[in-house]
Amino acid sequence: MAGYSKYSPVPGDFVMAHTQLPMPILIEVVFNHPVAEDQQRQFIIRRSLVNQVRDYFDRMGYGIIVRRIIQID
Repeated sequence: MAGYSKYSPVPGDFVMAHTQLPMPILIEVVFNHPVAEDQQRQFIIRRSLVNQVRDYFDRMGYGIIVRRIIQID
């Protein structure tokens, strides 16, 4: 899938424009140690940010495992 840039040519129709935008994905994380019951476990993020989210949780002391990556249409 092509990435979007402000320098990309504007597509002629919405379908083409829609396919050039970064699509969000749903990830479900599993923490490697006990956490609070109300801890959010599903996040909707851009595909390009999956590694950054993983690094963020690692820095916060929450090692995670990405269980599923689900494309959202």
